[in-house]
Amino acid sequence: MDHQIFFSIYNFGQNFLSKEFIIFFDFDFSFIVLILAFFFFFIKLLIDLFNIPDVDLIKAASLNPWSFDGNLIIFQFIRICFPTFISIIITELAGFCLKILFHTPRPFLVFSNIQTLVSESSFSFPADHTSLFVALAISIFLINKKVGSVFIFFSFLIGISHIMSGIHFPMNIFGDFILGTIITLITHAVIKKKL
Repeated sequence: MDHQIFFSIYNFGQNFLSKEFIIFFDFDFSFIVLILAFFFFFIKLLIDLFNIPDVDLIKAASLNPWSFDGNLIIFQFIRICFPTFISIIITELAGFCLKILFHTPRPFLVFSNIQTLVSESSFSFPADHTSLFVALAISIFLINKKVGSVFIFFSFLIGISHIMSGIHFPMNIFGDFILGTIITLITHAVIKKKL
């Protein structure tokens, strides 16, 4: 069934979308998503600082970061961003270990008629690229449901583009969504208890 779904998605991409469009979502779109995530966290930090009573943001921004107000900014940054960074790191480490355990071939190695649009030489599961963006998206979702839903959709587009470019099977992408989601939920829960 995985192969049938793969060929449906792969053939749709090859027949109805340009190679440049698929490559854009497979590679370039990732940078746009990272920039948008950076702006989300920056704006979230500013909003949270404005909502703290008795904080003069202009004064806090101009002071030494180790002063009291600077510590407040650093604490807010850690509270908002740290769980996301740790989730991404753990997800990537788990992905590295899973690639060692599961030697899943890529579609172009299984089927000779698959033409890849990007070159890949490692094993197929997990798709590190997708799991990273799932961890990022779920982290954002835990902070803001509406914005997080958009980032989950972005992760889905990145995952689908991997299938369309012939480098991953759908089960690899599905596994990435499970891996990234579980690790992120656990990481956020553990860190929130500590902060």
